[in-house]
Amino acid sequence: MVMAFLLKVFIGGTAVPTDEMYFQNINRCNYFAHKIESGTYKDKDISYIYTYGTRNITAYCLPSMVKETTKFWD
Repeated sequence: MVMAFLLKVFIGGTAVPTDEMYFQNINRCNYFAHKIESGTYKDKDISYIYTYGTRNITAYCLPSMVKETTKFWD
């Protein structure tokens, strides 16, 4: 077993399936959680801001113990 971080996403309090999105690195998981919550994207040339209306979006990373054969997204 190894420690991993599961990305959890909720919209309006309802869990969104994240297909077991596990990360080995907490910083990488938190990067995606922050981007999902803030709805922003920036590359070297263009910045985007997405508006989700009044939907309340929450995303965070839960520490979990998983099998070594688990697929990781980082």
